[in-house]
Amino acid sequence: MTLDAQGNIYIFAADKVRKVSTSGVITTVAGNGNPGYTGDGGLATNASLFSAGSISGLAVDSGGNLYISDGENHVIRKVNTAGIISTIAGNGTPGFLGDGGQATKAELNFPAGIALDSAGNLYIADSSNSRVRKVTPAGIISTFAGNGNVSYSGDGVQATTTAVDRPEGITVDSAGNVYIAETSDSRIRKVDPSGIISTIAGQTKKTIGFSGDGGPATAATLAGPIGMVVDRSGSLYFADNSNGRIRKVDAAGIITTYAGITGTASTPIGDGGPATSAYVGNTKDVALDAAGNLYLTSSAGGVERIRKVSASAGLLASPSSLAFAFTIGGATPGSQTVSVSSSGAAASFTASASTTSGSGWLSVSPTSGATPGTLTVSVNPSGLPGGVYQGAVTVSANGLSPISFSVSLTVTGAGAPSFSSSGVFNALGYQTKLAPGTVFVVFGSGMGPAALAAASGPNYPTTVGGTSITLTPAAGGSAISAKMVYTSAGQVAGLLPSSITPGTYAMRVVYNSLSSAAQNVTVVARSFGIASANSAGTGTAQATIGNVNGGVSLTRFTTGSVAFGGLTWTLSPAHPGDTLVLWGTGGGADTANDTGGTSGDQTAAGNFQVIVSGRAITPLYAGASSGYAGLWQINFTLPADITPDCFASVQVSAGGELSNTVSIPIGPNGQSYCTDPQLTEDQLALLDSGGSVVIGGLAVDKASVTQQIAATPGATPTVTTASQESISAAFLQFSAAEYAAVFSGIKIGACVVNDRTASATARNPATPDGYLDAGAPLPASGPGLAAGAGLAVVSTNPGPIYDLLLTNGTIQSGGTYTIKGNGGKGVGAFSASVNFPNSFTVTNLSSINTIVRSQPLTVNWTGSGFDQVEIIGSTYSVVGKDASNQNILHTVSFSCQVPAAPGSYTIPTAVLGYLLPEGIDAASLATGSATLAVETLASQPFSVSLTGGGKVAFAGFSAIQAYSKNVSVQ
Repeated sequence: MTLDAQGNIYIFAADKVRKVSTSGVITTVAGNGNPGYTGDGGLATNASLFSAGSISGLAVDSGGNLYISDGENHVIRKVNTAGIISTIAGNGTPGFLGDGGQATKAELNFPAGIALDSAGNLYIADSSNSRVRKVTPAGIISTFAGNGNVSYSGDGVQATTTAVDRPEGITVDSAGNVYIAETSDSRIRKVDPSGIISTIAGQTKKTIGFSGDGGPATAATLAGPIGMVVDRSGSLYFADNSNGRIRKVDAAGIITTYAGITGTASTPIGDGGPATSAYVGNTKDVALDAAGNLYLTSSAGGVERIRKVSASAGLLASPSSLAFAFTIGGATPGSQTVSVSSSGAAASFTASASTTSGSGWLSVSPTSGATPGTLTVSVNPSGLPGGVYQGAVTVSANGLSPISFSVSLTVTGAGAPSFSSSGVFNALGYQTKLAPGTVFVVFGSGMGPAALAAASGPNYPTTVGGTSITLTPAAGGSAISAKMVYTSAGQVAGLLPSSITPGTYAMRVVYNSLSSAAQNVTVVARSFGIASANSAGTGTAQATIGNVNGGVSLTRFTTGSVAFGGLTWTLSPAHPGDTLVLWGTGGGADTANDTGGTSGDQTAAGNFQVIVSGRAITPLYAGASSGYAGLWQINFTLPADITPDCFASVQVSAGGELSNTVSIPIGPNGQSYCTDPQLTEDQLALLDSGGSVVIGGLAVDKASVTQQIAATPGATPTVTTASQESISAAFLQFSAAEYAAVFSGIKIGACVVNDRTASATARNPATPDGYLDAGAPLPASGPGLAAGAGLAVVSTNPGPIYDLLLTNGTIQSGGTYTIKGNGGKGVGAFSASVNFPNSFTVTNLSSINTIVRSQPLTVNWTGSGFDQVEIIGSTYSVVGKDASNQNILHTVSFSCQVPAAPGSYTIPTAVLGYLLPEGIDAASLATGSATLAVETLASQPFSVSLTGGGKVAFAGFSAIQAYSKNVSVQ
């Protein structure tokens, strides 16, 4: 159901769209009543539509054109003002493809609700693809929300990166926010104009039921929400279908029932009375007219009706919102009043206050009364740190629709310190677990003076610049004071005393007698953080070579020197047989080191191991470094037979805890630089000096993606397979640390393992600085490609990425594909070609549904026309929230590149053991997923110049045929 600007109602039922005019006259405007897919180009009333089930939707644009979600036909159709019907999205074949191209060539899969924004963009709830698609006025389709998965995987991220489970309802408000009803998960999400998604009604964990009225909508339970509409004040109304109600979420986030009661009846009942006393049965859609009257579909006992809730039936509040302001240290804001009235006769009411941020600061009096009446609203901001807090007052009366009005409180001034548990890190390795004797950092706000204040070591005080830090055992006991290294408003550093024992602690930062809220941190016996050259715990280690220049040396890609601290430091790659020193913090308790001393070697006591390229090495020494509180050193000797590598991975295992992963450059004996297959000595020297390198990546890609989803744990999963084809290009610019992070995973044989924990929105350390402009478009040619085909720019931040999406079957086996560039602002002209593999089949992928981490995994394949095969596994789990309430993800993945000729590779348990145990059932996918992919690697290098001078360090055109599926990991 939908309404046009004149108030005419359109209804899609029985394979027809019918119109009820404002005078109450009904006519058919589309559909001949025979289910099917015919009629494009002719009168809409002669066309066949198919409206089975709830898979349908309607919308009308400002020009009076009618849009129909013809769900069973997998298309969106349009009826213009002359009554002519056409297809504007979908090609009639169920599936998922076509993003970036014309919407009429794309595949949809049971499209449901549709909505239009003020710019004329059409949003489609592509239900069985678990995505929302967007069609521009020019007819170009793209994915707007959802990544194709069906289990909730997080809010606060770009909507295209997270799961949107089988959406059926959709609407857009005047501010450009898009609302999505995840009907089967009983949840409503919102995507703001910047593309960030959040849950606004229903619980993030799938919970179906009826609860929550009068409280925050995010704590309520729903049952199959579908149709939605937003009024001019920002209140959302939605059809809570299986609950038999229309519910309302006001601008303050408070949910109430607007119409409908629980019960059973053969027909909808309650006309002429209050909407909250009416039985409406199942209800799938809602709409609002310009006067604020609400229309709903009502079904019970096979009787279908459109019903109307008059805008005049309810309570009224004036003003409709309140705002308070408070400066810390100043006077408490005065109370404010709100007048409450009702249409018609006087009504007895009750009033209650609630908050959606902060707690206990909002109150209302009296809590009961009769209309007309006056409410007094008060705030108590005592103890609240700076920020904006939201609340609401809800007024209810029997027989009338309740109302809520929003209340905001803005607190300013030098408030209490604020930080989150995910803002506490080892100062060098940036892991979140701390150990006794660790130097740690805390990121937050209001934690100290604007200018940095530092203490003198090695015997650090417990207060510096007015800031102190305490840790109170969660199990009970006295607070422990950290030693303070430095403080500032946004960042403080401290030293955990060696007397602290492993466990969970409530950490508080106190500044000028104001305390932060307590945040839990985990303390373990040992958690070593390795210092790196970029001071961020990634890339090349800030390691020294004991047998070079008396230890006054630093590991780098090439040989050189630098003056610092009154010394001349030698820069050099390490070599097999060298003795290296890793520096860091978090080796464990050493009471002597709390004041700068050392208790000596702790190698045996802490079971220290240095893991270089997968090889475990027992250190010569692992202990505190004299003269520096919190500083440890680990001395070890590289094996004489270790393989030279510019990015040899390094980790430290101490007490069973693994450190951050860094790399050290190892050169062949007698050579003054390390050797890399992609970078020359000059390019390595450029990275050492703080420069950057550019890598060119072109690919022609044909992928088959298999999804296995079980409705409940242990149930037989539903298996679906989709194909995707594309040609892509990018020229990536890396700093030394970024480039090192790409290659510095844990290397085990032919495999590399990456283990990282970070916010879902945090910048991956291996992310390039940017992408260089090569001009646009990039012409492409090859079998199956249309004449004049080219790669268009699909992303411009932080630079252009090029892509050409293709339909399934376009890329031809054995074909030669060419991409050319005419040159742009960053990259000059080029031409590159590659042969697509003649054939490639993973012969046992269908039988691999579970990875057992304690057992090796063999993958077999056949084919020709490629040199290498890459096997990729990836798992993740949600381990917490960051300061912005974004998910913190623990991600573990591996990549094994092996020769194609054997046709088989067995992944060792040393690799698989790192994976996180995640399953393919819906319950486990709520917190993570596991993916196994196998792909060809047929690559052809090419040469291209930089516009500003010099060459792209390495450029390759890869032909990739890939197969992937989600699996269980045990």
